[in-house]
Amino acid sequence: MGKFLEEYCGSHGTNIEEDAVSLLLNFDYPGNIRELRSIVQSSVNMAQGRPISPKHLPENLRKRRSKSKTANPATADTIPTFDQVGKNHILSVYDQMDRNKSRTARALGIGLNTLRRKLESYGVN
Repeated sequence: MGKFLEEYCGSHGTNIEEDAVSLLLNFDYPGNIRELRSIVQSSVNMAQGRPISPKHLPENLRKRRSKSKTANPATADTIPTFDQVGKNHILSVYDQMDRNKSRTARALGIGLNTLRRKLESYGVN
């Protein structure tokens, strides 16, 4: 997500409110990484240099938040950390790419050596 913010905001970057980060991290992304990229690009455009807040995110993300807040309030124990979300995403894409490291690195937009280091730290060969 940070890579996309930097890509669409340039070197000055943009701020993103904690509520918006939480919504983005807890969404399932049926469209995978391309959907996340599209959401971040759209949110940056809508925010017009201001911090990205939930109101700048698509309605389906905001609706999910209001349902989950009323049904089961989140606690620090139930919210995955940024590292956990990243690990799960990398491993999911790795599996989708039939465990091909080169294709996985390209799909994720990271270097092959970076992917190798991450997989090694996860105990995956």
